[in-house]
Amino acid sequence: MSTNDFYTKRLNQLIGGKVTTSFIIEEGSEIFYGIDIKMPNGEIKYLVFLSDDEANGPGSFQIGDLPKKVDDIL
Repeated sequence: MSTNDFYTKRLNQLIGGKVTTSFIIEEGSEIFYGIDIKMPNGEIKYLVFLSDDEANGPGSFQIGDLPKKVDDIL
């Protein structure tokens, strides 16, 4: 499975959900940020922003319009 397939498969499970709230998780000296997503079937999923898959610290994120090319993100 390619990296693109891996991430889109994970993100696609959130399609149709509604963001209901944001949250902060504090674990020792580390702080993580995320959002709750309520799915049409009532299930709540959580999206937590990480710096990498080891979950060793919060990363960055961007909110905006869908970029047309990579330079629009940076």
